Amino acid sequence: MKTIITALALICFANAADAQVPTQKNNDLFFDIQTRAPFAARYDSTTGTLYNTSTGKPVDFFLNNTGDTVSSRGFYIVNNYLLWDNNSYRLDNGRSAWREEKLWDSKTNTELKRDNLWEKYQKPGMRRDGL
Repeated sequence: MKTIITALALICFANAADAQVPTQKNNDLFFDIQTRAPFAARYDSTTGTLYNTSTGKPVDFFLNNTGDTVSSRGFYIVNNYLLWDNNSYRLDNGRSAWREEKLWDSKTNTELKRDNLWEKYQKPGMRRDGL
């Protein structure tokens, strides 16, 4: 049921923004949270930062192959924990909190779920071409 609701929400959001929802089931694809376009990514294990290889810029949040929004810090699923602020997304500090490199739901006091591939994303020199 959660998957259906998430898929419907993404379709509605994508239609409103005239963007395309990713439909491929390739586990190695990352999608830009705003444009829904695939991008190549590289993880720097020394800094713990995920980079878009085309732009060279760090990526804070991305869409995985299932349409979930993932934080590049810890690779937590943050679907309903984001706010739109100054033309970018940020975590809603009223709903979530970082505690020792783990992201917690402030209301339920539970650690958020990580993306299924989070360990794979963090491999040193990881690169996913996404195209």
